[in-house]
Amino acid sequence: MTINSLMNIGKSALSATQTAISTTGNNIANLNTVGYSRQNVRFVDNVALNVRPGLLGQGVSAAEIYRNFNQFVENSYLDRFSQQNRWTEQSTIMASVESVFNEANSDGINSAMSAFFKDWNNLNLRPDDDPTRQSLLANADTLAKTIANARDALESMQHEMDAYIYQSVDQINELIEGIRQLNMQIARNTLPGQNPNQLLDQRDTMVRKLSELIDVDVISRGNDFTVMTKSGHTLVQGEVGYSLEVGAYRVENNLTPGSKYDGTIKIESSSPHEYTFEVLTPPAQKVDENGNLVVDADGNPVMDDGTMRVSLDGGKNWLRNPDGSYVEVPIPTQKDETAKFNGIEISFTADPANLAVGDRFEAISKTSVYWVSPTRDKLNITPMVMADGTDNTSRITGGKLAAYFNVRDENIGKYLDRLDALSNSLIWEVNSLHSQGAGQTFGYTIGNTQMRDVNKPLGSPTSGLDYYNRLTTGNIGFQIYDKDGKPLADPDGKLLPFGPLNFDTTGTPGAGIQNFDPSKHSLQDVANAINNAYKGTDANGNAIQYITADIVDGKLQLTAAPDYTFAVAEDTTGVLAALGINTFFQGSGSADIAVKADLMQDASFINASKVNSSGKINEGDNETALALYNLATRAVEISTIWEKNTQTLSGYYGSTVSVVGANTRTANFNASYNTALANDLDEQTAAISGVNLDEEMTSLIKFQHSYTAAAKLITTADEMLQTLLSLKQ
Repeated sequence: MTINSLMNIGKSALSATQTAISTTGNNIANLNTVGYSRQNVRFVDNVALNVRPGLLGQGVSAAEIYRNFNQFVENSYLDRFSQQNRWTEQSTIMASVESVFNEANSDGINSAMSAFFKDWNNLNLRPDDDPTRQSLLANADTLAKTIANARDALESMQHEMDAYIYQSVDQINELIEGIRQLNMQIARNTLPGQNPNQLLDQRDTMVRKLSELIDVDVISRGNDFTVMTKSGHTLVQGEVGYSLEVGAYRVENNLTPGSKYDGTIKIESSSPHEYTFEVLTPPAQKVDENGNLVVDADGNPVMDDGTMRVSLDGGKNWLRNPDGSYVEVPIPTQKDETAKFNGIEISFTADPANLAVGDRFEAISKTSVYWVSPTRDKLNITPMVMADGTDNTSRITGGKLAAYFNVRDENIGKYLDRLDALSNSLIWEVNSLHSQGAGQTFGYTIGNTQMRDVNKPLGSPTSGLDYYNRLTTGNIGFQIYDKDGKPLADPDGKLLPFGPLNFDTTGTPGAGIQNFDPSKHSLQDVANAINNAYKGTDANGNAIQYITADIVDGKLQLTAAPDYTFAVAEDTTGVLAALGINTFFQGSGSADIAVKADLMQDASFINASKVNSSGKINEGDNETALALYNLATRAVEISTIWEKNTQTLSGYYGSTVSVVGANTRTANFNASYNTALANDLDEQTAAISGVNLDEEMTSLIKFQHSYTAAAKLITTADEMLQTLLSLKQ
C-alpha cells in the first residue's frame, strides 16, 4: 500500500464521517419538526485493491442518506388514525345533538307533552272553565313549538354537516393534487444514492392529513406510490390524480332486460336516506270479483296502484313489516301522479304501466359524495350504515367525512324520522278523538287538508291525503241545531233522523244506506253524500239545505243554513280527522304541527263533550276531554319507514331519547378506543422515525471520535511521507 492510498483512506473517512455528523446535526435541529423522519447515513467500504498478500481496503464512502421509516407500521397507524378522527368528530357532534333531547336539565318535549295531557285532565274535571281551556291552548302551542324547535335544531345541524362535507371534499381534492405533485417531484429527484427525504416526509405528512378526512390505504413500490380508499377507490396513482365530487339529488335506473319503461322515478323526501325501490307488481287494470275488467263511467279502464319494496342499504336488506311481509310502497297509476308514503312523495316520469317486475331504482334524496374517474361514470361512495349496524365496506368508512355523513344521515336523519312519526301519531290520535267530540256548534267550517284530486278515493296513496292509510269503513253523522241551539226536531218533537250518510254512488234503487269505503269514495263523494242527506223543509214548507258541503281549493267546506248550526254526532271513518274538520291540531309532522287557528282565536271550539243520544251537548259533559286525557297512557301505532311500533306517545319519545344517548355513548367509546390504539401505533412510528436526543448525542460523539481518528490517520500518513522525503537528503 502506498502512502497516497493511506491518505485517500483518511480522506474518505473524513468525508463520510463529516456527512454523518451533518446528518446527526440535522436530526437534532429537527427534533420538534412535525412530520420529520430521522435520517441516517449508510456507509459502504470502497472497492479493495488486489495486492499481495490479498485484497486491501480503500476506505469508506457515504452511499446514501436514508429515512428511518416503516411503511407497514405507518399504514397500520393511518388506518387507526382515520377511525380515531371519525369517532372523535362524531363524539363531539353527538354531544351537541344530545343537548336537543336533554330532558333532565331543561323543559323539553316530554315535559311539554305531560303538561298537555294534564290540561286535558283539568278540562275533564272542569269542562266549561274558560281559564282551563286557555291553559290547554297555551300548553298545546308550547308542545307544538317545542317539537318544531327540536326539528329546526336538528335540521340546522344537518346543514352544518353539509357545509363540513363540502369543505372536507375540497380539502381532500387539494391533498390529492398535492400528493400527485410530490410524486412527480420525487420521481424526478430520485437517483442512485440520492434520496429526496424532505419530499418524502412532505408526502407522508399529506397522507396523514388525508387520513384525517377519509380512510386510506397506501401502496409504495419505489416510485410507484398509490393512495386509495379502504374500499379500493384510487385517489392518487403515481403522477395520476383522481377526485371526489359532492352531488345532490340523483336517480339511477336498473331495469330488467324485458322492461318497456322509458322514464325514471322522482322522489321528494325530507329524510336523508338512499332509497332502493324494486317493483313487485306494476299498475294493472282493475278486475272485479267476476274477473271482468273494470271501467269508469266514460268507459276508461280503472287501474290498480302497483307496489314496490324498499331498501335503505342498497338492496342488501328489504324493509319488512312485523309479520315478515315486505313494506310495500305504492306505485301511482299515471305518469307524474304523486303517491305519498311515510313522508315520501313518489312519482314516475313515464307511464308506470310499462314497469316490469324486478325493475330497480336507486334514488338519492340528499347531498352525497362521488368518486370521479376519467374512464367511467362517477361512483357513489357516500358512507352507508347497513341494516345490521355495520358499515358498508364498499363506501367510505373512516375519517371526519364519514363522521359528518353518519351523524347527518344515520343519526340525525333517524331522529327526525322518529320525531316526525311521534308528531304524526300525536296529531292523528288527538284529532281522531277531537273530531268526534263537540264544543261550540258550527255555522261554518273548512278543513285544512288540500286534496290534489277530489275524485280520487280518499284511501288511495295518490289522493294527496296525509292520513289516507288511517281511514276505515264506516259512516259520518251531524246534528243540526236551530237558532236557539236546540236539536232540530219535527213538529211532534221527535229528533229528525239525520245521518248516517249514504255513500251509494250508483243510485241503484233499493240499495239502501251504503257506508263510506276508503278504497272507493272520494272527497267529492263525501260532499255529495252530505248535500244529499241534510235537506228538509222550513215552517213555511220551503226546501232548505241544512248543511251545504263545498270543495274550495281542494278543501272540504261545510256551511249551515241561516239561523242553523251543526255539530259532529259521529265519525267512525276518520274522514273528518284526516280532512281537518272539527280537529285540534293541523299538519302531519314535526315540520308543520300547530294548534288550529280557529281554536286559538276561540277556545270554545275545544271539544270536551259529545253529542248525546238526544242530540244535545250537555253542559259539564267531559267525555271527549276524558278520552283525550286517557290517550296519554294508551298504546298507539307509531311508524317510520324503517320500523313500526305500538306504544304510548311518551314511551316512544322516551325510547328516542334513549337511542340518542346510546348513540352518543357508542361514539364516545369508539373515540376513546381508537384514540388509544392510534396513540400506541404513533409511539411505534415515533420509535422508528422520531428523533431521540440521547441517541443523537451518542451518535455525535461516536462520529466525532471517528472524525478525529481519520484526521489522525492523515497526520500519520503525512509524517510517514515527511520521513520518506528526509531519506533523500
